[in-house]
Amino acid sequence: MNFKSIKLRDRTKLLPFFSHNPQVSHQYTFGIFYTWNQGTFFYDFAIQDDILFLTATNSDTKKKSLFKPLSKHKQLTPAEIAQIMSSSNIEKLIMVDKAWLEHFPTDEWSKYFNITENPDLADYYYLADNLANLKGAKFSKKRNLISQFNRDQKNKTVSLEPITRSSTEQIIEIHKTWMKSKYPDGSTPTLEREYQALIRSLKHFRFLELIGWTLTIDNQIVAFSIAEKLSLDTVLIHFEKTQPGVKGIGQVINQEVAKQLVPKFKYINRECDMGNAGLRQAKRSYHPVFQIPVFRLKLKDSTHHH
Repeated sequence: MNFKSIKLRDRTKLLPFFSHNPQVSHQYTFGIFYTWNQGTFFYDFAIQDDILFLTATNSDTKKKSLFKPLSKHKQLTPAEIAQIMSSSNIEKLIMVDKAWLEHFPTDEWSKYFNITENPDLADYYYLADNLANLKGAKFSKKRNLISQFNRDQKNKTVSLEPITRSSTEQIIEIHKTWMKSKYPDGSTPTLEREYQALIRSLKHFRFLELIGWTLTIDNQIVAFSIAEKLSLDTVLIHFEKTQPGVKGIGQVINQEVAKQLVPKFKYINRECDMGNAGLRQAKRSYHPVFQIPVFRLKLKDSTHHH
């Protein structure tokens, strides 16, 4: 199979594969595949028999993993996938959701693969309505922080604006300030990759059909949020960063953006926690309605394929 790197111009070619298979997991949007195609992992694609194959290559080990193949027609069987993987020298099938696996019985998969759940990669789903209204006792802490923000800023002009070209530089500054305060010891490869993904997202914002807002206090940007449509009823938050040291600001941008999204989307997917305890706590504190379990399938020894 002839794999090529994912470029901006491939969007029109790839988009139908994503929209034809309503996606549940944050990995499967063109925006993610394009903007994160750099740093520690790079992404390639091949189209064969009307099926889109996407791979991630680890830049250090050069090991390739396969994402779930996206077909416009019928789904490949476990046997067919195993065959393709072993002939392409790929041992892992990654970021696979339960609904997709359930097209075939578990014992069918088990003939060829060892299946492991990846709780660190399970996306958090919220009702847009819950995040926009923050009703009830369970959100009282959030409401208190928002009231405090409103008290602290009451003599200033606070507004939410759609992201434009002119906000790009300030957004990048906010992101850098956020990185420095959160990671004083310096960047990590993942942080660096996120930063590059942000730059790409801003540069090709319109073309990628991203949506986003900035929160300003007296015309200074203090927070931003960037999102992308994941499926008909779900929007995915890619980035949400705030100026350090402004009390309640995270809660304000979260709620204000949810209010913008509520007319169009039932669910907000705020991605996974990467196994980070702080992130997990923050994501749970907003009371997700469910998480999407994600699995990794490892090809059994090739002796089993004959």
